[in-house]
Amino acid sequence: MSCPWWLRLLVLWAPMARCVTCLSQEAVELPHPGITLLDALKTTLEQNPDLQLQVQQLESSKGVLRASAGAFDLSINAAYLQNHLTNPLTAAQAAQYALAGLIVDAQAQNNTTYTIETPKLFRNGVSIDPTATLTRTTDNISTRQGLNQSQVAFQINIPLLRGRGRDAVDAQEKSAGSTVQANVRDVNQEVALLLATTAIQYWNAVAAAQNLEIAKDSETRGEKYLQDVQMLIDKDRVARGEINQLVANLANRKATGIAAEQQLATARQNLALAMGLSASQLVELPETLDNLPDWAIEGDPRVTPALTNRFVSSALKLRADVIAADFQVTAAKQLLPAAQNQLLPQLNASLSTGYNGIATGTPYGKPFGALFDNVRGANVTGSITYSFPPRNDTAAGQWTQARAAFQAAVLNRDRVARTAASSVVTATTGLSFSVSALRQAREAVGYYRLALNNEVEKFHLGRNTLVNVTTMEDYLNSALLAEVSAHLGYAVALANLRFATGTVVDASVPVQSVDKTIFLQPPFEWGNE
Repeated sequence: MSCPWWLRLLVLWAPMARCVTCLSQEAVELPHPGITLLDALKTTLEQNPDLQLQVQQLESSKGVLRASAGAFDLSINAAYLQNHLTNPLTAAQAAQYALAGLIVDAQAQNNTTYTIETPKLFRNGVSIDPTATLTRTTDNISTRQGLNQSQVAFQINIPLLRGRGRDAVDAQEKSAGSTVQANVRDVNQEVALLLATTAIQYWNAVAAAQNLEIAKDSETRGEKYLQDVQMLIDKDRVARGEINQLVANLANRKATGIAAEQQLATARQNLALAMGLSASQLVELPETLDNLPDWAIEGDPRVTPALTNRFVSSALKLRADVIAADFQVTAAKQLLPAAQNQLLPQLNASLSTGYNGIATGTPYGKPFGALFDNVRGANVTGSITYSFPPRNDTAAGQWTQARAAFQAAVLNRDRVARTAASSVVTATTGLSFSVSALRQAREAVGYYRLALNNEVEKFHLGRNTLVNVTTMEDYLNSALLAEVSAHLGYAVALANLRFATGTVVDASVPVQSVDKTIFLQPPFEWGNE
C-alpha cells in the first residue's frame, strides 16, 4: 500500500515545524568577525567627531579662563632709550664758553635711560608698580664726565569705590571658571548621548539581523513546500491548482527577506555612523555579536508616583546637562557684581615712595652705582583722584546686559530641569510598557506555536489543506517578528531610561570609561511600592 501524499508532506513538515519552534528560543549567532556592544561604545568615544567638536569647545573655554587670569599676572617691563640732542648756541653763549676755554657753537648731549617696571594687579583691586629708572647724561660742555641719576619708586593704588573687591575685579576669571565646569558637563552630556545612541543603533542592528534570520528560515521552508507539492503534482496526487497559493506565498516570503536585508544594511550603516567610523570604514559593515538585553527581575515593573519621584530626583542630581545649566547660572551671576560696580564713581587713593641717587664718572657700570650713591632720603607722594561720567551709559548698558544674561541662564536651567524630569517620566513608563509588551509578544509566539501544531495535526488527519498550515506559519512568523520588535523596544527603552536618569556617565569625571552593563540592566533598584 502506497503512502498518501499528505503523509509524506507531513513527514517533511515535522522537522520544519520544530525549526520554527526553536527559532526564538535560541540566540541567533552572527558570523565572526564582528563587534560587541563594548567595542562599539569604545569606538564611539575614540572616533566620533561630534564628541571631538564638544571637546574643542571645552578647550576653548579653558583658554578663556587662562586669558582672564592673565590680568593678574606679574608683568616685567624693561626699556632702553638712547638719544642724541644737538642744541645750537647763541653768539653770546658761544662767546661766554670761549672765555672759559671752550670753543663750541652747539651743545651736543647724549642721554641713556634704563627702566625696569614690574606692575601687578591683585584680585582685590589693589595694584602695585615698583619702578627703577637709571639715566646717564653727557655733553660737550658741562657734563663731560657724565652725570648718572637713579630713581627708585614703589607705587600702590587702592580703589575705594569702582574696581574695589574680589567680586568686582575677579568676576571674569570666576565666571570663566564656572563656564569651564559647565563645559565639562556639556562634554559628558554629549558622551552620554552618543553612547546611548550607539547602544540603540547596536540593538537595532541586532534586531535587524534576527529579523533577517527569521525571514530566511521562512523562505527556506517555503521553497521546501513548493518543491514537495510540485513533486506530488508531477505524480498526479495533488491538483495542479494547489501550487499557485504556495508560489504566491514563497514570493511574499522572498520579498520580506529582501526588505529584511535592506533593513539590516541600513541598521549597520546607522551603527557605523553612530560609532563615528571614517568614510573608508563605512564600507565594511560591522556584524553584531551580543544579544538583546532582557528583563531579569521577576514580574513586570510597576510604576508608582514614589518610584517616579525618586528617579526624577536622582536625575536632577546626576544629569550632566542639568549640572551644566546650574554652572551657567553661577557663571552669569558672578558677572553681576562687576557690572554693578562699574556704576560707581572712580575714587582711588595712591601712595608712592622711593628715593633718588646720583653719581658722576665715566667707568663702565657707573650708571648702576647711582642706585646706591648719594641717597639722601625718601620721596613720598600721596594723591586721591575722582572721576565719574554723569550719564555713565556704558556701565548702565553693561549692567542691563549682565542682568538679562543671568535671568536667561535661570530660565534655561528651569527649562533643562523640566525637560529632564519629563524625559524621566516618559522613559520610566516606557520601560514598564516595553516589558509588558515583550511578555505579551512571547505569549503570542507560544500560542501561535500551539496553533501551528494543531493545524499540522488537523492536516495529518485530512481535516484541512496545506494552505491552512502555511497561513498559520505566516502568523507565527509575524509573531516572531513582533517578539523581536518588542525585545528591541525593551532594549531601546532601557537605553532611554539610562540617558534620562543621567546614569550613562559620571557627570563630574573629565575622562570617561565604558561599561556595557549600563545598557543591560535598569539604573536603579526597581521597587514595587
